[in-house]
Amino acid sequence: MSLARRTRLAALLAAFSVGTAGVTAWAYGHETEHPHIPPAAVIAASVTEGSALQVVAHPDDDLFFMNPDLSRSISTGIKVTTVYLTSGESDGRNEAHSPHLQDAAGPADRAAYAEARQNGIRAAYAQMATGDRAGAWQRKAVPTAGGGSAEVDILVARPEVNLVWMELREARSISGDNPESLRGLWDGRTPALGAQLTSGTPVKDWFSYTKDQAVAAIAGVFEAYRPTTIRTQDPTPGRADGGGAFLDHQDHMYGARFVQAA
Repeated sequence: MSLARRTRLAALLAAFSVGTAGVTAWAYGHETEHPHIPPAAVIAASVTEGSALQVVAHPDDDLFFMNPDLSRSISTGIKVTTVYLTSGESDGRNEAHSPHLQDAAGPADRAAYAEARQNGIRAAYAQMATGDRAGAWQRKAVPTAGGGSAEVDILVARPEVNLVWMELREARSISGDNPESLRGLWDGRTPALGAQLTSGTPVKDWFSYTKDQAVAAIAGVFEAYRPTTIRTQDPTPGRADGGGAFLDHQDHMYGARFVQAA
């Protein structure tokens, strides 16, 4: 599917879709697994009160898998922040290949492809928040608690709507074995995972994270925003019949494990 078509579909889903992949929501600061916290003291996750922060692996995971909660949260005017762990650069080719449409093959450009995906996300959030997909954003680079940098985008007309781009490299495969990935970093198969900067990012210096640094970077975002609700993807999705492959993208699963660790 071409990126332009994905962007149009994502914008439509921003208003109408119901998530189909595993999503988990927690009340921040209330860890129900600890027995010393009585059940009555646990604050339930909410889409209309407090503040909400969702962490996803790729640009568009939030639109596909966290609606309608996401759009409802934005519509109520609460503070909403979305964190993207990877740049979603894929193979760097924005081409349509189908029985009905065949784009000419072009050179791979992962930085430009990732920037185009960001543009689609900004348009979708501006549409959800203001009704104007062309709404202006303030983009800035900020240091992270993991020793790297992140891009933070603030919607000018609704400054309580923020996007945080961690800009790490994605696995570039749904289930393929690639040590240079969140999965490889989690399992200790690579000592550090590097950044995939987009072509328009205000982050100018390349960086990488060890496993502990990646956890610290995510935890630092939580501390900065202190949301009352955190949404993430499923760290333990189901498997195919007979205990086969996991039924979800590896970045979704391992990204969620980093969120749990943070």
